[in-house]
Amino acid sequence: MTDNSERRESIRIPMRFQVCSTNSDWQSFNGDLSISGVRLDAISPYRFAPITELRMQLPDELKQRQVSVLIKRYFTSDSQVHAAATFDGLELEAELAIARVIDAYQG
Repeated sequence: MTDNSERRESIRIPMRFQVCSTNSDWQSFNGDLSISGVRLDAISPYRFAPITELRMQLPDELKQRQVSVLIKRYFTSDSQVHAAATFDGLELEAELAIARVIDAYQG
């Protein structure tokens, strides 16, 4: 069930996310944002469906953005379970907004 490594090598931005659990509660997690998805820290693999909704507040937007993510795998690091998730069906406008945030973070 768990893997002890993280595979992403792209720029990552530390961020806080709201994730919808299997019983429709929104829970808050630290993690990071990349162009292809998110990492969620200290998450229980038993409380979230493989495809779930995620909310994030991008620095240059007034409203939270809600997107679908596919949790691809869980891994352990620092004695905690983390999740690696990719965006699922991300619209072009959302992808461009995330790319702008990552570009601004790099510069």
